[in-house]
Amino acid sequence: PPRGVAELRFPLKEGAYAVLQGGGSVVLNPFHRWFPSDKYALDLVRINASGNRARGIAPARLTDYASFHVSVYSPCTGMCEEVRGNVPDNVPGDTDPQHRTGNYVLLRCGALRVLLAHLARGSVVVSPGEEVDVGQFIGRIGNSGNTSEPHLHVSAMTAGPGDSWPNAEAVPLTFDGHFLTIND
Repeated sequence: PPRGVAELRFPLKEGAYAVLQGGGSVVLNPFHRWFPSDKYALDLVRINASGNRARGIAPARLTDYASFHVSVYSPCTGMCEEVRGNVPDNVPGDTDPQHRTGNYVLLRCGALRVLLAHLARGSVVVSPGEEVDVGQFIGRIGNSGNTSEPHLHVSAMTAGPGDSWPNAEAVPLTFDGHFLTIND
């Protein structure tokens, strides 16, 4: 892993998961280079019993994706800084570039901000200013924003006084000491 990693708790519990996008280079993580805060971002998907992300190839129903409506938990202790929860979930294959992150929770955990994005419409249960504990339920994976299939986007960034999201400096993150990359 790069230097200066943020150690977080994995935000998903039951099941097996894979990294759809993620890593420390443009080769491993090409879709997360649009904003400085996303340089080390991860897109996490649940894998079903057959080892696939969904039932069938490119299914048309959100419920056919193993990740859809999976519970998301806070990866750190801190304060909920921002929330959006009313963006509709996209039909699989469609995207909403006008709402890049879709429904999201932005947490401030010490000198770090952590973004959890593409949550399901109406599933977010925390509010700005609310204290959150590591492992606390915060919402469910959806398909909102600029995404074509259900997954959880996780990124960490600096949270200094002059750091405005999404242009804050990205911070590499680890879960249980593991720096994850695409296909992990």
